[in-house]
Amino acid sequence: MKIYKPSELALQNIFVLGGTTLTFPKEFEDWNTVRYAFNRRAFEAQVKMTNYYENQIRNIDDLLSKGIYIMEKINKESAEFDISVLMWRDKK
Repeated sequence: MKIYKPSELALQNIFVLGGTTLTFPKEFEDWNTVRYAFNRRAFEAQVKMTNYYENQIRNIDDLLSKGIYIMEKINKESAEFDISVLMWRDKK
């Protein structure tokens, strides 16, 4: 399993907005990094499932034979990703 590594932008806790500098506490930085990773992964999983459903599922038999497998696969990938994010966070 590959360990998640956030982008530099996700690790920033100081932002300039309209000439005003905003500084967030370290705890917010950690929370925001994890939230961003989970939200991005959830969106990717949703897009992947929607594309599969639109292109591969034609009837209820397809849904039961193919759909269950792809849903389990996407859920497994998502769980592995979630664990890697939490492992990264704990190793900091």
